[in-house]
Amino acid sequence: MTHKITLAVIAVLAAPAVAIATELELNPTGIRFPDNTIQESASFPPLPAKMVWVAAENGDYALPTEAMADLADWCGTPSESNPCVILIAPGVYDLGDAQLRMRPWVTIRGSGQHSTIIRGRSATR
Repeated sequence: MTHKITLAVIAVLAAPAVAIATELELNPTGIRFPDNTIQESASFPPLPAKMVWVAAENGDYALPTEAMADLADWCGTPSESNPCVILIAPGVYDLGDAQLRMRPWVTIRGSGQHSTIIRGRSATR
């Protein structure tokens, strides 16, 4: 499974500053750059085989609850030998009244404490 990300870089080598945006592809072998070169020694661990991308745009799912509800279709049965990962892009994800229930052998990874925010209304009992 591959995922495309857009990287924005602001270069301040000389005045004026220059903003550059480029699309990169993350796949299990590394990072593919626009010129088709691949960096296999990326500074992050290898991407797991059973992984989905949650993002408001261009994600496998728009909400983490949707990814968790569809777990059997994209991951099978989570276990020690079949771990599943839900990666969540930066953004605010409002679950409303839905609950995001954790499951054994399913990891949910955001893009940073202040970058990925999951919120919802608490249920009163």
